[in-house]
Amino acid sequence: MTAAPTNGQQFSMILNQLLRTRQFGAAKQMLLQALQREPSNLSMRKALGEILRMQPKGDSKPAIETLKGYETASRKLLVSKAAEGWLYSASVEPQFIEAAPPINSTPPTDQKQTESFSNTFHCELDALQATKDIAHRWQLVQQLATSEHPAMVADDFLHLEGLALIDALAAAQNGNHLNITILGAGCCGLALANMLKMAFGDQVHVLVIDKRVKYTHYKKPFTRNWLTHLRTATFGGRIDPRVQQLLFEFGEPGFLGCTIATLESLLFMSCRELGVKFLFAEQYPLEFLQSTNTQLVFDATGGRLDLQQSAISSSFVSADGAAVSFPSIKAYGKGFNGFGIRHIQNSPAVSFDLVTETSLTKIRPHMNNGPLSVPMVKLLGIPVSMHDQIMNYLETHNADGMFYLWQGKLCKPLNSMMLFANLSSKAFAQLSSVIGSSMPVSSALDTIKNNHICLDDRLLELLELISGEGLTDTTIEPPFVYQPYVTPEPQQLRCFGKQLMPVGDSIYNGNPKVGNGLGFHLEHLGRLVDQLILSYGDNA
Repeated sequence: MTAAPTNGQQFSMILNQLLRTRQFGAAKQMLLQALQREPSNLSMRKALGEILRMQPKGDSKPAIETLKGYETASRKLLVSKAAEGWLYSASVEPQFIEAAPPINSTPPTDQKQTESFSNTFHCELDALQATKDIAHRWQLVQQLATSEHPAMVADDFLHLEGLALIDALAAAQNGNHLNITILGAGCCGLALANMLKMAFGDQVHVLVIDKRVKYTHYKKPFTRNWLTHLRTATFGGRIDPRVQQLLFEFGEPGFLGCTIATLESLLFMSCRELGVKFLFAEQYPLEFLQSTNTQLVFDATGGRLDLQQSAISSSFVSADGAAVSFPSIKAYGKGFNGFGIRHIQNSPAVSFDLVTETSLTKIRPHMNNGPLSVPMVKLLGIPVSMHDQIMNYLETHNADGMFYLWQGKLCKPLNSMMLFANLSSKAFAQLSSVIGSSMPVSSALDTIKNNHICLDDRLLELLELISGEGLTDTTIEPPFVYQPYVTPEPQQLRCFGKQLMPVGDSIYNGNPKVGNGLGFHLEHLGRLVDQLILSYGDNA
């Protein structure tokens, strides 16, 4: 790729010359290279979109092959990124690695369907931007995340079922240019939909399908109030600039300010305004794809898509006998000192055997003849004012890496902390039996005592310390297990004949204590979209 000129006038002259001579591919290359230097340059993004709408349609097959080739070339990098999380567990918290994944004994929740909505707040993105007080604006976004207003939870296919629904879905994917279906409406699915619409505009028809529903055609509110670690360059100017500006202003310098739930809410609102279509159904009819012009189906389900269903044809590159090894890394522990980790200096040399599950859909890292598995629980909404107090406690009570304290990246008026605590299998089973949803720490402590839950004394002491502050916004979340995986490299992956491509956690899951998941996945999506921009259409 030829270096893009840095002089503004010269840049415009060369770009205009390329467009006059209809050298669309070279013009796109030139703009994308310039955007690497200035990722938030909106005029360049606008010019790129105009080129995409100007160039002839062309054949979509070369673009699909380009994306497949890019994914294959990226595979080694993706696995090495996933393995950063494995190394942390093996080095910092080996005492908490379980030989077998613990069983979650959470009692089933009430699935009774009802049309009553407790929070029906709604406002538009422009209204959020117009709200000057940052704390009030943050409060509004949090209300939107849990809102059950139809604009925030209803899909675009209300009252349609059976053949009528299949016909409507097919019609939504029969545009004259680019048609893309995305399975999964979490951060990655919504970010991908947003990037595609911002880049291609009306040239792309995007359908997003999600199965996390309250009932058919109504999704569940966004509830994952987990702090994120996303740098300002994460999206590279590819998403709705209104969303990006809100995230800039919520974050401390250099970072985007959001929880998982607020990020999902803002992206969802923007996607709706940009014309993305949504279907919310626990069971959805993928057979509609047979009668569409869909070129690509993205799996953004977080690894939950059943790749063995009859609709999907697949074959994968075998991982049998493969391993990932790390040498001893000097001063490895120093990078985690700020999170309460003080007991480790150099990481040990470690090797992970890659073992393919019998289902052939996931590869698990194994060490000591068992899969890597760490049960844990997290506390959210801890005031930053308690930072020194908790760190002082960890100084003398964290010799085995049981705890990890994360201070968020929200701006000062909004920021809080998150604490991870590892659990034994027994503690995990008992705690998950009584905490099935987010619960205030003071209430959780009473529940733990009343049910005689056997927790490590150190965790009980920290719960006592935090609940003693009389905090109402500090919560304990249901226990979960970090059980890492990567999905096998596909040789063939198609759904009703359409190219199926995994993204996000459908490729690998990150370790929340390392931050090797969401941020990297979103950056990878941006690079995928850039590849699609370069390769789609007649680039002669």
